[in-house]
Amino acid sequence: MTTLAEYNNNPGNIRPAKGVKYEGLIGVDDKGFGIFEKPEYGQKALINDIKYKLEKRGLKTPNDFIDVYAPKGDENPEDARDNYKIYIAQMLGLKSTTDPIPDDAIEKLAQAITNFEGGKWQEKQEPAKADTQVDATETDEGKGKPIPSTTEAGADENAIMGVVGGATGAKLAGSIESGKRLLPIIQSLYEKRTGSDAYMHRPQSRGSLQRYLNSQLNENIRIPLAELEKVANEGTPVRTMKEVQAAIDNINGVPSERVAKTTSIDPRTGRPRKIFTTTTGKPPIDLSAYKHTPTIATRAADQAARGADIVKGALPSVGRVGVGALGGALAGSQLYDAFKEYDYPNKGLRMPTARNAAQFASGAGGALAMLPFGVTQGLGLALQAPELAFQGYDALKAMQERSRNAPQEDTDRIYLNNPMP
Repeated sequence: MTTLAEYNNNPGNIRPAKGVKYEGLIGVDDKGFGIFEKPEYGQKALINDIKYKLEKRGLKTPNDFIDVYAPKGDENPEDARDNYKIYIAQMLGLKSTTDPIPDDAIEKLAQAITNFEGGKWQEKQEPAKADTQVDATETDEGKGKPIPSTTEAGADENAIMGVVGGATGAKLAGSIESGKRLLPIIQSLYEKRTGSDAYMHRPQSRGSLQRYLNSQLNENIRIPLAELEKVANEGTPVRTMKEVQAAIDNINGVPSERVAKTTSIDPRTGRPRKIFTTTTGKPPIDLSAYKHTPTIATRAADQAARGADIVKGALPSVGRVGVGALGGALAGSQLYDAFKEYDYPNKGLRMPTARNAAQFASGAGGALAMLPFGVTQGLGLALQAPELAFQGYDALKAMQERSRNAPQEDTDRIYLNNPMP
C-alpha cells in the first residue's frame, strides 16, 4: 500500500512554511504536506529542513527535535511522539532521547524520519556486515528489512576505559595506603634507634598494646588488657604503651620509703635538724589467677590471634583500596562518556548539558575516590548522585514505556508502521 509520504514524493512529510520554496515543490495537499515532482527533491528538502532546525534553531536532542518537527496535537498523539523520539535515538545509536544528536548524523536522521513517516529512502542501502547484530523485532516499516543494531564499538571503548581506570585506581590507592601503613613503623624504628620514647606516648591499637603487655610480663603470666585496666589502672582504659607500662608498675607494687626533710639548723650542735617521714607503698598485685602454662597449642593460638589482629587491622585498608579501584573504574568510564559527548567538532567551549555535567561530576568523584582517605572517598561517592539520578530516571521512563506498550506487538511497541501526519 502506498503511503501518503510516498504518494507526495515527500519522505519526511514536510509541511512547507508560507513563503518557503523548495526545489521541485509542485504543490501542497489538503493537509498541508508538500508535493514534490520527484522523490529526490523531497529527500533534499528534508535534509535542508533538518540542517535548519539543528543549526539555526539550536535543536540538540531527539526530544527537542520531535517536539518541533511533530508538535503535540490531535494529529500527533503523545504515545506516537514518544515512539518517534525512541526510534530516532535508536537509529542514531544514542543511549537516551535526551542525548545530543551528533553533527555528522544528518543523513542518518533523515533516513530515520523517512522510515518512521512511511516514505522511501532513495539511496541504496549497504548490505549488512556478517558480524552485524540484528534484532528480529526491528524491521523497516514492517517490510521485512532488518535494521542493524547500533555498533558496540563505543561500549567496548567505555569498558576498556573502565578497566584501565579501575587498575589505576587500585594501584594508586594501594600505594598511598601502603605508605600510610609503613610511615608509623619507620618512624617508630627511627625513634628507637635514636633513643627517643615518643612512640611510647602515641595511641596504639588494642592488639598492639596487648602484644606489648605480653612482652613485658613473665611468660607464665597472661593477663588480658581489659583485666589489666581493672586490677592495676582503676578501670581507666589504656591507649599508649606508656600507660601500659605505668599499669605494670602498679602490678609490681611500690615499697614503703623513709624520707628525711631538713627543717632548720640546731643552734646547739650546728647540725641540720631533720624530720623523717615514711611514704606508704603499695603491695604487689596477686596475679596467680592469671597463671599461664605455655604449650605448643597455646603458642599456636597466640600466633593465630596475632594473625587475626593483622587481618582485622588490614581490612579497612583493603576496603579503601577497593573503593579506590571502583572510583578509578567510574572515573575512566564516566569521563570517557562525558568528553565524548562534549567534544563536538567546531563547537569550542560551551556550557555542558545537565546530563553532561552530571557525567563530569561523576568522573571527578571517581577520581577523588581513588585517594584512600575517608573524606575524599566519601565526597567522591557523593558526587555519583547526579548521574545515578539521571540513570534512574532513564530506567523508570523505559519501564513506563514498556508497561504502556506491553499489549502491542514488539515491532509496533517501538516503531509505527503507519505514516505520522
